[in-house]
Amino acid sequence: MTSKLLPPVQGPSPDSDFMFRMNHRILGQQLFVSIALGLPVLGALVLSLRTNDFLPLTICVFVEIVLCILLLKPQSLVNYFLMFGYFFFPGNLGKIGGLVTLNWLRISVLAILFTLLSVVTMKHFRIRKGSYIEYAFFLTSMPWIFYIGLTIFWAISPLDAMRYYPKLFFCLAVSMALLLMEDIRTQDAVRYLLVGGLMFAIAATPFKVEQWNTSDVAWFTGVFGRHSPKFALTFIVMFSLTTAMSRIHRRLSLTTFILSLAWLSLLLQRGAMLALAFGGIALWILSMDKIKFSRLVQAAVFAMFVGMLSFTMLYNSSFSTYMFVPHRGPHDLFMALLSGDFQGAVDVINFKGRLEMWGYAMQLGVSFLGAGMGSSAYYMRGMFGRIYEIHNDHLAYLLDGGLLGYSLFWLMWVGMAGMAWHYRKSVDNLTRTLAILMGAYGAGLFIWSIVDHVISYADASIAYLYILAALLVKRQRELGSTIPRTETIEA
Repeated sequence: MTSKLLPPVQGPSPDSDFMFRMNHRILGQQLFVSIALGLPVLGALVLSLRTNDFLPLTICVFVEIVLCILLLKPQSLVNYFLMFGYFFFPGNLGKIGGLVTLNWLRISVLAILFTLLSVVTMKHFRIRKGSYIEYAFFLTSMPWIFYIGLTIFWAISPLDAMRYYPKLFFCLAVSMALLLMEDIRTQDAVRYLLVGGLMFAIAATPFKVEQWNTSDVAWFTGVFGRHSPKFALTFIVMFSLTTAMSRIHRRLSLTTFILSLAWLSLLLQRGAMLALAFGGIALWILSMDKIKFSRLVQAAVFAMFVGMLSFTMLYNSSFSTYMFVPHRGPHDLFMALLSGDFQGAVDVINFKGRLEMWGYAMQLGVSFLGAGMGSSAYYMRGMFGRIYEIHNDHLAYLLDGGLLGYSLFWLMWVGMAGMAWHYRKSVDNLTRTLAILMGAYGAGLFIWSIVDHVISYADASIAYLYILAALLVKRQRELGSTIPRTETIEA
C-alpha cells in the first residue's frame, strides 16, 4: 500500500515575518499618534469643563488640525483656509495676555505658516516675460502692506499696532501661498470657496433677536455674532452670485447665494448692504457684454437686486429706525436730495457719532510718513477712554500711513481694479468670472471702507480680494499662451 507523502511543515517565510513586523510597527505608530493627539484634547476638554471656558479646547483643536495637515500634506493648508477660513470663533472668547483675541492667534499662526510655505515654493516660481498681470499683482499688492508694517516702528503704541498688522500681512501671505503652489488648481480653489461658503451660510444661521440698546431696533444675531459674519457673508453673496451667472457649479452657487443673502439681510448691517448695492452695480457694468442674457433681462435682474437692498435699508422698520435720526425717515432723505440740500440729507442719516469721531481724529494731523499703524485708533482714547477704530479706513490710513502710505493704499485699489477691468472680457469663462467678481467685490469694499473699519477685519474682508487676484494670476499661468481667441473655455 502506497502512502502519500505529506509536504514538510514550513515555518513562516522571511517575507511574511517582515510584513508582520511592519504591520506591528505601523499599528504602534498609529497608536502613538492617536494618544499624542488625543491626550491634549482630552486634557483641554476637562479644563474647559472645569473652568466653564472653552478657550483652551478651541486653541488645542485648532493647533492639532493645523499640525495634522502639515504632517500629511503642507499644501493642503491653503485648501483648509479656502474652505474653513470663513469660520470665526463664536463671540469674544476672551483675551490672551490682555492683548489679542483668539482669532488674532489663529490668523498669526496661519500667516507665519503660509509665509514659510511661500518661501519654500518660491524657488520654482518665475515671472513670465511680458506678463502684465503678474507684475501688476506684485507691484500693487505688496508695497502698501510692507510700508504700513514699517510704520509700526514709529507708531504711538507699537504693541497696540500689532493688533492689526498680522491680519493685514496674512492677506499677502495666503495669496502668495495660493499663487506659488502649483498643485492647487484654480478650479479646485473656486470649488473649495463655494463649498465653504455654503457650510458657513448654514452654520451662521441667525437664531435669536437682540435689541439695540434701549431703542425699538431689533435684529437677528447668529452663532458667530453680527460683526464678523457680515464680511464673510458679503463676499459669499457676491461670489456665489457671480459664479451662478457664469454657470460655474450653478446649483451650488444659487443655493449658497440665496441662503447667505437671506441671513445677511437679517443681521441688519448697513455697511454690508451698502457694499452689496455698489458691488451689484459694478457687477452689472463689468458683465454687460458677457452675461448670457439680453440687456433688458440683466438690467431687470440687477435693478431688482439693488432695489431689494435699497428697500431693506430704507423701508424695513427696524433698519429705518437704525439708519435715520429720530423722527426722520427715507422721505426726508429723498426730499432733501431732490431739493439739492445735501447737508440736510447728511443730517437725516444716523452716522452713530462717525462725523464727530472723524473730526476728533483729524487733530492727530496728516504728515508725509504718517503717525504709524494703529495710531489713529490709539488716539481715540482721548474721546472714548479706550482704543477705538475711527470707522473710516481711508482717513485711518491717511493718518497712520501719511501721504506716502495713503498713496500706496490707493495704488493697491487702482491696481486691483485695473487687473479686473483688463480681463473682464476674457474668452476663458473662469478668468472672466474671477475678473468680474474681483472688480465688483473690490468696488463694494472700497465704498464700505469709507464708513467703517473694514480692514480691521482684513482676514475676512480684503483677504478675499487678494485671493481673487492670486487666482486670476494663477489662471493665466495655467492657460499660458494656449488661450483660444474664438471660443470660451468653461471652468
